[in-house]
Amino acid sequence: MKDRLLTLLGAIIAFYLLFQLLFPQVSFEEDKTSLPTSEDRGKYGLAGLYQWLDRSGVPTHLLRERYDTLANNPQLAEQGNLLIVSLPLRLDAQVNELEQLQYWVSNGNNLLLLTAMSDWPQWAARNMGESLTTMLDQFDLQLHDNTPEASAEEDEATDQVESTTQALEKLLDAKEHKRALAPTLPHPLTRNIQSVAVNWLDSEGINWQVDGKDQQHSTLVLLRDEADQGAALWLGFYGEGKVLVSRHSDMFGNVSLGLADNARLLENIVNSLVSHGGRVILDDMHHGLSAIYDPDAFFRDPRLHHTLLFLLALWIVYVMGHTNRFVQVREKVLRLQLREHVNAVGNLFARRLHSSAIALRYAQHFFNDVRSAYGLPQNGQPVWELLQENAAIDPHLLHSAETRYQRAAQHKKVNLIKFFNSLNIMRRELT
Repeated sequence: MKDRLLTLLGAIIAFYLLFQLLFPQVSFEEDKTSLPTSEDRGKYGLAGLYQWLDRSGVPTHLLRERYDTLANNPQLAEQGNLLIVSLPLRLDAQVNELEQLQYWVSNGNNLLLLTAMSDWPQWAARNMGESLTTMLDQFDLQLHDNTPEASAEEDEATDQVESTTQALEKLLDAKEHKRALAPTLPHPLTRNIQSVAVNWLDSEGINWQVDGKDQQHSTLVLLRDEADQGAALWLGFYGEGKVLVSRHSDMFGNVSLGLADNARLLENIVNSLVSHGGRVILDDMHHGLSAIYDPDAFFRDPRLHHTLLFLLALWIVYVMGHTNRFVQVREKVLRLQLREHVNAVGNLFARRLHSSAIALRYAQHFFNDVRSAYGLPQNGQPVWELLQENAAIDPHLLHSAETRYQRAAQHKKVNLIKFFNSLNIMRRELT
């Protein structure tokens, strides 16, 4: 019993060390934060948006790969698609995929950017200045704070990304309030819209503005905040496509979609920007739902934990089985015989000698046997002529053996098995 307990303790220690080596600093705690993805049913998820579009018969597509796959995706039309992106991105976009997204929009597709500039949900509690500024810069748009103090500082600033980040950090301790957005002018996107419900954080008078870098890329303000008349939804143009920018990321989330005229606004956007054959595309890739291998998701998968526990239990059952693994191994006593000695010596010579030398030596013994049968001196000389005169010898077999003997005499490699078989057959025919 003591041996078995010692075996169990050793198995547990070995498993612990192996687990620490293979899976260092692994956390099995799942992230409970609601994310803007098509599968999330929490407060900020877009599962309700995805199901509403699907039940309404709107063609949809879940993007689980990077932006550079949009142009070559066989399921998507070349033009007339709408991509919905929530900013900031949990997984940063690469330079090449942003360039491909820029080309995709300019080719006649559309982009809706739901940015956390004013609501700042829990999933966006991170530095988003660079993510948002980089995305807008791809489409010749720029973001700035339109308050007088911010305008004076902006004239002296040399780094737009840094100033944006510092301003956004002021939102972290703000309190959430309900606000309403109203249309600024008649437009197909604001048709039949009275009010759009959103969340707002009390944030020291931040007044964001999205403008074009030049007159050619100017923006149109579609919605304003009813309380302070701050712009909240901008429409920009890039090539043959359009870019919609909202400063409220949760405008179409699970909780907000059914409020006020939010669903009607989304309906207007889909009807105006999605053409025949186009699809509404939800960006799941950059918020954690990816078709690409994700090591973090792999280690969070409960199936991995169950598999490891099963293997641990199976291993413990094995080491604690009937056979005591700590019993001293008994060595098998080998009883050597003359046959083993002959085989060992033969193998030694076989590895050291060339096949031609072995063939010549075996042929000498054969020739002496033939000479003994004919009463000739046993000097190991070839007797091919005598064998040719013997009617019992197969001519083809004799020719094959003689050919291999000639190769051996020239110190060439010989197939010993076929050569020995030929000589043994002829030996039996002579007897």
